[in-house]
Amino acid sequence: MKKVRIKAMKQVVYQDLIDQYENLILEPCTMEVGKTYICENLEKPEGFCESAWQTIHPFVMVLAYGGKDIYS
Repeated sequence: MKKVRIKAMKQVVYQDLIDQYENLILEPCTMEVGKTYICENLEKPEGFCESAWQTIHPFVMVLAYGGKDIYS
């Protein structure tokens, strides 16, 4: 299984949607833009936001197993 490098490229918080839909996330992700994380053995990197991890985990899994075209 390959290691996967993840780089935080952008951080966006839609407070109006959080307020409107009563999102249970009390604090949005606070990852530093530009920071790089290394995923090994499909484990969430230390310091990586849980909700962001849940979103990208399927893509990380494909890449860890050698996939290249994650959109098809």
